[in-house]
Amino acid sequence: MPQSPSLERYAEVARLMTGKENASASDGIAMVKDLTKMLNIPALSAYGVTKKDFYVIIDKSAAASSMKGNPVKLTSQELEEVLTLAL
Repeated sequence: MPQSPSLERYAEVARLMTGKENASASDGIAMVKDLTKMLNIPALSAYGVTKKDFYVIIDKSAAASSMKGNPVKLTSQELEEVLTLAL
């Protein structure tokens, strides 16, 4: 199955991060997860974030200039899923 240009960019980042010529975007995600654990980066809940805060976070994220540069436009539902996983 061919990948979208955006997903291929993430795969390229994964190859650079892992040093593996055949690394995929999923490999990059796994590496970031491992790094997060290794560096003991706390979950959002450690900062008092709850699901009640999601609407405001998602709303402000959608308006942020950094989101406009993201190669993959995330829906509100996808952002909610990301936040849920980060709790």
